Amino acid sequence: MKRLHLTCPHGSGESLDVPTDPNCDAAYLDVHTEKLTPPACQRDARLSALSVRIVGHAAPVNTATKNITSTSAKLTWSASQGAIKYTVQFKPLNAATFTNKTTATTAINLTGLLSNTQYAWKVKAVCSLKSSAFTALNNFTTPPALTGGSSSGAEIQQQTDFNFYPNPATKNVNVFLNASKQTSYSISIYDLQGRKLITQAGAASAGDNNFTLDVHALSQGTYFVKINYDNKTVVRKLMKE
Repeated sequence: MKRLHLTCPHGSGESLDVPTDPNCDAAYLDVHTEKLTPPACQRDARLSALSVRIVGHAAPVNTATKNITSTSAKLTWSASQGAIKYTVQFKPLNAATFTNKTTATTAINLTGLLSNTQYAWKVKAVCSLKSSAFTALNNFTTPPALTGGSSSGAEIQQQTDFNFYPNPATKNVNVFLNASKQTSYSISIYDLQGRKLITQAGAASAGDNNFTLDVHALSQGTYFVKINYDNKTVVRKLMKE
């Protein structure tokens, strides 16, 4: 509770308790009074001239999506003054409804996501009296599922059939591909938001194949290399220096 003292122009005054939220910034409480002239300084007149408006938080800012994998992502934002918690809503971009999560911190880890899927998310600050509006939608795309997380014979063979170096890379990536038969291939590089930045396609002969990808234009960071060949799909992580 916050005690406000009201004074009418005739000199009399009265205090009034107004509910406020200790977690909210004081600026969220706006008090509006109108000038009262005699003989309108009765208590009822003064109180009827008072309106209290609780103004909600501003929506969180500096939203970002980090540590994106094929099944998880970390959502972050800057703290909103006075917020006691945050509500996050997320969904696959084409889904009809959002999933809700709540956190008391300025970050949340999403798990169990679908691979190779574009997601949308938004967040709002929650005060005990009133919440902010949601932020604008943020988008990110999970990459295709990575191979190599299992020790199955088929996946180990795929790791042997396709490789590239150096990793980390600076200018060029040398790609090695062993095909069981003559086949077409396509190789693409994606950023962590799922945007395709480089793509190259061609024909691979049966046996060993070597070719080069030019990555000098990529900024420093983490990328995913995806190759399709011989009815197989393999995805690897690439670091660019």
